[in-house]
Amino acid sequence: MINKVIFFTNGNSSDVSTWSNIPYLFTKTLEKHHIVIHRVDISINNMIQRIFDKIIFPIIGLFYPKHVYTFDRTNLFAFITNRKIRNAVKRNADSDLCIFTTFSFYNKYNDIPTLLFSDWTYEILIKERLGRKLYFFEKQVSKRETEAITNSPIVISLFPECASSMKLSYPSANIHYLGSNVINSLYFGKFESKEIIRNKTKSNDILFIGVKSYIEGAQKLVNSFRLFSQKYPNYTLHLIGIQPNWLKENYSNVCCHGYLRKDNEAENALYYHLLLKARFIINPSPIWASYSSTIEAMYFYTPVITTPYKDFVSEFGESIDFGYYVEDFSEAGISETIEKMCKAERYTEMCEKAHDKVADYTWDSYVEKILALATIYI
Repeated sequence: MINKVIFFTNGNSSDVSTWSNIPYLFTKTLEKHHIVIHRVDISINNMIQRIFDKIIFPIIGLFYPKHVYTFDRTNLFAFITNRKIRNAVKRNADSDLCIFTTFSFYNKYNDIPTLLFSDWTYEILIKERLGRKLYFFEKQVSKRETEAITNSPIVISLFPECASSMKLSYPSANIHYLGSNVINSLYFGKFESKEIIRNKTKSNDILFIGVKSYIEGAQKLVNSFRLFSQKYPNYTLHLIGIQPNWLKENYSNVCCHGYLRKDNEAENALYYHLLLKARFIINPSPIWASYSSTIEAMYFYTPVITTPYKDFVSEFGESIDFGYYVEDFSEAGISETIEKMCKAERYTEMCEKAHDKVADYTWDSYVEKILALATIYI
């Protein structure tokens, strides 16, 4: 029986903006199950972080391009974090479980068991997302993850392909994918499926959700949308998470909303207004296409245009009945896919299928799976 958990996060787990709302929703759902949470923020002083990221990070990049060696990967950060872990487990020795939202650390100081929960490892990020080998200084980060993963009773990845890859890399570890992902929604308004679908069928709004790391895909989408607009000028493209000055050119029917915080009442309202009104969501980024935002949009009956990246295909199949995969990555090809979606005869069915695919991707369901797993292995 789990009654008390020490919850370690790189950031404040009470803050909605920390890691795509995941720690906030995770801990709130655990509390709904009457579990006491002791929150431990392992993030470091912002000044130290800024010095490293603004000065040291770019210098390293001159010699090792595309490196991802941020301050939270350093030995100094590991030293400081391990002291926090040691103090936290000592102060809360009556806890039943330590949960880490990272694969880099675990409890090695007493007998409170560890559950690791994250998306992918550092090695997967570099080898599969960036398509290169680890630099020598990045190998120590991978070594630290290997120690944490192989010494934790339970390890959970949010994604099926990542979990499969991790099982090959760490055959002695107890690695799990729980059969589904989870939607990080903070919408508290009226949820009427027929009304939502009816509004979408009348909408000429197209939605993109991402962050600056998706700027290449966003720019290609904007260029593709310009071609589409020559034939269909009444549509508007909305970009959440993108600033106008990040784009090479701005167009009158392209609206950049920047990052919208879900813990800000006005920004939350705008985010869900755009999501509920969007005719479909699109992200043509080839390697990874904003998975969390996509499945949240699906929950709100929004058809999808996305790229066939491995984890999405593994979860939803090589062909999808709730939208289209981008097959031609040229601007003309993406424009044609947008047109195909706008003219789709089975649009209403796509809306319903999108929701049905993720209808049970709730935090209540996901936490119940985690607690069931914990009763087996802990």
